[in-house]
Amino acid sequence: MIIKKYFKYLLLSTFITFGLINNVNARQYYRKYYPVKTYQKAIPISKISPIPSPTSDPIIEEQKIIKEKVDILNNDVSQSKNNILVSTEEINKLKAKQNEVLETNKILSEKNDVFYKLILFLMFLLLMLSVIFIMIFLKIRKNHKKSLNDLRNQQIRDTEKLISDRIHDFDNALSDNYKALNKNNLTKSSHSISDFEKNISELINKYVIDYSAKIDAENNKPEALEVKRYLNSILNKEKEISGQIERLHISNTYFNTANALMKSGFYDDAVEEYEESIKANPKFYGAYLNLGKAYEKISEKNKSIDTYLKAVELNPNYYKAYYNLAQIYFNNKEYDKSVENYEKVLHLKDDNYKAYNNLAIIYNFKGDKDRAKEYYKKAIEINNDYVEAYFNLTVLEYELENKEKKDKKEENNIFHISAIYTKKFNAKIETIEKVDKLLENRMNKKISIKK
Repeated sequence: MIIKKYFKYLLLSTFITFGLINNVNARQYYRKYYPVKTYQKAIPISKISPIPSPTSDPIIEEQKIIKEKVDILNNDVSQSKNNILVSTEEINKLKAKQNEVLETNKILSEKNDVFYKLILFLMFLLLMLSVIFIMIFLKIRKNHKKSLNDLRNQQIRDTEKLISDRIHDFDNALSDNYKALNKNNLTKSSHSISDFEKNISELINKYVIDYSAKIDAENNKPEALEVKRYLNSILNKEKEISGQIERLHISNTYFNTANALMKSGFYDDAVEEYEESIKANPKFYGAYLNLGKAYEKISEKNKSIDTYLKAVELNPNYYKAYYNLAQIYFNNKEYDKSVENYEKVLHLKDDNYKAYNNLAIIYNFKGDKDRAKEYYKKAIEINNDYVEAYFNLTVLEYELENKEKKDKKEENNIFHISAIYTKKFNAKIETIEKVDKLLENRMNKKISIKK
């Protein structure tokens, strides 16, 4: 941009120089062939000075004039040359600056390339480290499983060896007692046989007790306990997961059955099924929501409120439960509680146009007409085909406009108000027709009441 700017100045100075030269030549030519006629004002005789007589040759005078003009042209040319030189120097400076900028950009580009390459290298290194870490983790886990299996197999081998050693020791002890009995020639003595049996019995008891103690000692080793804990944890976890899946399956079965009963109008039976679903899965807040609806159908409003409160206790962000609570409180004319719950709905889901419409109805009942209008308009902004909000807003606007009027013959203006809002919010033709039909029914009811 800077080079273009100074280039313009260079062209402009060149054009001015040639223009001055051409202008001087033109003036000289014009004066030579078209003498200028000048008209001067009359000068008083007293102020007229005597005309000097010509003292020089006209040719010489003309040459002087030409020389002066040539000198002027030479000066102009010199000035133009100086301007050109200055402009050339400026252009050279700009070129030098441009080269510096290009060089700087080149250096920055090279640095950026290095930076990007470094980033890519670091990302690749991080990826490789992640892969190595995962492989190490899997290997450790595999080795851990392998070590547990080896430990368990070693425990089994140690137990088998212990049993074999105990049996061998028992056989040797039995053989020694029998040899001692034969050595003393007491085989035919009943007393000796009874002693031998007694000794055998004691020997058996001794080895059984000793074997049991050894087995307990082996089982109480840290390695054996770790294997037992690991196996027991797996079994318990498997049982827990299986039980949870089974309970969820049972709960979902009851829930679907209850939904079918609700659609068919069997509300009492639906209540029982929802309760069974909750027994199988006490944290199923969706079942609590539908149970509350079923209680509403059988006019158990207090139970319905408790059920909805339980649903939001399990899931504080469950806006549907807050919405149903707000509707129950509104039907009970507990407007403050209803407003509180509708505001919670909008806090969790700010595009719920039905909540805005219902809040507007409450504020209209409470006498806050301005806020009611504001909320009706918000409901329409979210859903510009929301018939109920158009109808409510039109009726409210109509009542406000005709509140202080004594003449009630202009009731058809209500359609004009409706047309303004439906046009403003770009409602569909079907929506406009539905709103007009509702307004027409309202006007007909009023007329019939007057009659």
